[in-house]
Amino acid sequence: MIAPAITFDPEDEDYCIVPGRGRVRRWHKVARDAGLVEPISELAYERVTNAKHRGRQVHEAIEWFLTGRAFDPQDLEDESLPYLQAFLDYWVKHGELLVEVETPIYCAELDFCTTPDFRTRDCVHEIKTTSDRAQIWGLQTAAQQIAAGTLSRRVIWLRPKLKTRKVDVINGGRLGGTHDVFHYLDFDVVHEACRGEYDGPAITAWKALR
Repeated sequence: MIAPAITFDPEDEDYCIVPGRGRVRRWHKVARDAGLVEPISELAYERVTNAKHRGRQVHEAIEWFLTGRAFDPQDLEDESLPYLQAFLDYWVKHGELLVEVETPIYCAELDFCTTPDFRTRDCVHEIKTTSDRAQIWGLQTAAQQIAAGTLSRRVIWLRPKLKTRKVDVINGGRLGGTHDVFHYLDFDVVHEACRGEYDGPAITAWKALR
């Protein structure tokens, strides 16, 4: 018998519906409640909004590609196409056997849900399209790694505007990784945030790294 699937709450994007448990916070809600997400200034709001729109387009196209569904690249805006092409080139060289794509995972230990962009047997993968790397990526992928129980985590950073390369791959495990993205504190921060220990030692130390 196949277990019922975890679904996104249609009335609130901050929650998932977990069979047998009900509404459960998604990781981004936990992080926001814990004060781990930097507020967006009014000056940067339009730029961030545009970047999120591009990111959604690229992520949706990649999801369709990874799940074998047909899509028309011409439906993407011109700005999004180079990001999709950067990922396709990456996948031709480094693609792995997939376990899940855009599938919510429930962590019963810490009572939260998270959704890696895709998961292979030993690694959670997150795709990024922003112009700058962000420390919060480390917490996001640590939460995904805890929930999925994988050995490692990876950010595939699409950067088609660079002349020398189009993709940066940032790898990490449970002991950290690339120092300005993955940190050994990440896992302790996730635990403290989920337990509501917002002034805990790991969160305090992590915030001091900003």
